[in-house]
Amino acid sequence: MIMSVIARTLMILSAGQLLPEGQECQFKNAIITLASEAAFLAPDEPQHALTIFGDLLQELSRVKYYRPKTPRHSQPRMNKHPLNTWSKRNRQNPT
Repeated sequence: MIMSVIARTLMILSAGQLLPEGQECQFKNAIITLASEAAFLAPDEPQHALTIFGDLLQELSRVKYYRPKTPRHSQPRMNKHPLNTWSKRNRQNPT
């Protein structure tokens, strides 16, 4: 949960600084990049951490996400499993 909040925050920072208007970063790429670079964000030298942070923002903006121009219709769940023939609910009354 914490990683997703940090990734969303970094996505907004990266999109605001490096991407043109209307483009967003891809969330999956942000999580993967953050996970691979998270250990390097706490080095002994703060200047090195700032360099790594800048590289991280650059890497987040590399993969772009384009929202669909028209909203997609919902896909209702369908169960194609056959009905249980032994269930009382599915039996017809022999009257």
